Amino acid sequence: MRLPNFFLLCTVRFPGRWLPLIIPLPIFLVDELLDSLGSLLWLVPLPRGLKQRGRVFLFSAATLPLALQTAQRAWHKIRMSGSYTLLEVRSRRGIHVLIKLI
Repeated sequence: MRLPNFFLLCTVRFPGRWLPLIIPLPIFLVDELLDSLGSLLWLVPLPRGLKQRGRVFLFSAATLPLALQTAQRAWHKIRMSGSYTLLEVRSRRGIHVLIKLI
């Protein structure tokens, strides 16, 4: 059994610096945000439609909660998949960016 991921870790290395810039983001904040959105959708009535440049986009009161549940399930699977690297980029100037789930 794998342990769930707890942090989204962003590491930026600059060419002239000895120490990298490390930014940890606790993943439980994303869990709490998704749960809060579910409660907010339950409390706030949804408008019937949205007009944008002559087009009408209709959505029902059931589509947004269903999309939120799907996002929560996908996020849970990402969290349970174990540690891995999401992004690793090196620029021509020598800047190295690494984003990992740990």
